[in-house]
Amino acid sequence: MDRDLPFEFLGHKIKCGNSQVGCWLANFHHYPAMAWQREGGDGSKGPWTNQIKTLRTGEVTRQLVDTITGQLATQDTASQTDPMQVHQEALKVLRKMHRMPVHQSEERAKYYQEKILANPVIADLKRTLDTWCAIWFWPLAKLSIAPMPKDFLHLSAEQQSTLQSVVRQYRFFHWELEFPDVFSGCLFRHTRSPAGLTISCTRFSDGTPTEMEKGPPQGAGLLQFQEEER
Repeated sequence: MDRDLPFEFLGHKIKCGNSQVGCWLANFHHYPAMAWQREGGDGSKGPWTNQIKTLRTGEVTRQLVDTITGQLATQDTASQTDPMQVHQEALKVLRKMHRMPVHQSEERAKYYQEKILANPVIADLKRTLDTWCAIWFWPLAKLSIAPMPKDFLHLSAEQQSTLQSVVRQYRFFHWELEFPDVFSGCLFRHTRSPAGLTISCTRFSDGTPTEMEKGPPQGAGLLQFQEEER
């Protein structure tokens, strides 16, 4: 609050987006099949709703079965970016920036711009998280090019154009990616196992499950949850 000092650089703490809609780092490799468990806005027997049902019970179900039985390896087609490694790198950048003197506001801003905002690896991870979310809001008029389990993290040019439109409209907000320094102590620790994905979650002190523990619904049959008190 010293009038003779510049105001501390807070640009990396001011974010704009939909805080209610985002994806956790532990989830985006799992195709959100439950995104298609919805109506088309024209009633339970309307033409849009029937198209969604046909998509869900047809191609989506077939590809998910192939994935579970090993005939289709979704992980092999997914982004090779390790989300936890990206998170740790972002955390290192922020810690280094926080150690810079308070009066070096311009240096801080430049450092954040170059190391975070202009980082292609972080941008790639954000794009995959956006894709996961976009499937829940995919335009009905674009159902023919809706991302499927086999390629939902490797979109065509037309799919990417639709993705960008959906992102502009809904402004998805991925908390762990936007605030890695805040979420460094409650990250999902995930490892591959024969039974699928094992996730360690946290609960509030009163036993109430966190939002991370509640979701997502789409992989409940393939996930094993381990609870920790915090």
